[in-house]
Amino acid sequence: TLFRSSSDFDALYVQLPPNFTSTITEQIAALCELDSALHSAQFPLFWSSWEAKKALVGGAAPKFEEAVRSTIAQQLSRCVVSVADKDAAEALNVPAKELSKILAAYQATVAGGKVTFPHNETNNGGPAKKAGSVSLEQLVKLQQ
Repeated sequence: TLFRSSSDFDALYVQLPPNFTSTITEQIAALCELDSALHSAQFPLFWSSWEAKKALVGGAAPKFEEAVRSTIAQQLSRCVVSVADKDAAEALNVPAKELSKILAAYQATVAGGKVTFPHNETNNGGPAKKAGSVSLEQLVKLQQ
């Protein structure tokens, strides 16, 4: 660790100006809120929170939003076979007309008001698995 003991940390921490520590605390809280929204698949909440907190957390690294969209698209492809195009657009925070381009890497088709992903090992809705072979991702999907 960086500090030999918590007293070393405390000794340095109290020397920081109050506005510095409150800003850092706000930034960490904002990042935790964004992380929680992403990891709980509350994608529209993530995007609205992101717009509100972007300046607080120091903006985005180059291509950050594209990377988040890619991660969300991957999760959609793993969890669903089809979803309404308006819901997919809202999850990805893009206009529906851009879905085909964004989801091409996941071999999704956009037609008739819905996005359809090819079946894969996690979205196939196949026969029930034994309790010993259920993955953590499958349990999370069941809880949501």
